[in-house]
Amino acid sequence: MVIGKVDLGEECKPWFSSSWWRDICSIVTDCWGWRPEKGEEFTVRSTYGLVLNLIIPRDAMPNEERLAFKAIWKGPTPSKVSGFAWMLLHDRVPTRVNLYKCRIIQEDGDQRCVFCGQCAETVTHLFLYCSGITQVWHRVCAWLGLHFLLPHSISSLLNFFATTPGCKQLRQGLTMIWNAVIWVIWRHRNSIIFYNGVADLAGLVDEVKIASWKWWIGKSKASPCLFYEWNVEPEICLKR
Repeated sequence: MVIGKVDLGEECKPWFSSSWWRDICSIVTDCWGWRPEKGEEFTVRSTYGLVLNLIIPRDAMPNEERLAFKAIWKGPTPSKVSGFAWMLLHDRVPTRVNLYKCRIIQEDGDQRCVFCGQCAETVTHLFLYCSGITQVWHRVCAWLGLHFLLPHSISSLLNFFATTPGCKQLRQGLTMIWNAVIWVIWRHRNSIIFYNGVADLAGLVDEVKIASWKWWIGKSKASPCLFYEWNVEPEICLKR
């Protein structure tokens, strides 16, 4: 008798043809199962939680960071931008300081911020503490009607947007705008380095408004709004 590619011999044939063996085989259907989902089908969500727990155990992650990692995946933000935000919160974005740590930039290489040219280009400085970028956050918060206070970390700033009092749709919209700010900053930084661009921090706020408006009307289930409405009364548009 052949089972798969293994010949078990004729002496095993009565054993496999017995009634009790057929009863056992009829109890449960053999199939593949995904252990993180308790034997059910594979899901990206459970895989993300599994990988995240391998990188940073849940017990070791502060509650502030845990809330931030949950917030970036909610709302109408494009997937590639949410992925970039995930890398940012993990400090895996290739800033000049991170490139130096990976020995891509040599010891005598320039590690200064492309915007201010004074401080080392770390993730926290580039996206938060650089004097020009801080002004960008001030102007974005003023546009949204929020009172900006300089936080101690990127995740703290994200939680400030994601936990603003109001409806769920408003919080998701504000989280999307936070994603738009970091995405525009990064693209502008790369434009300066790779395409000999000129730092235009005043124009960054306008780029944030345009990008976030396109994302909102493209993926949100809310009623669409004109860019003029978005530019003047973003909160009303987010609450529709």
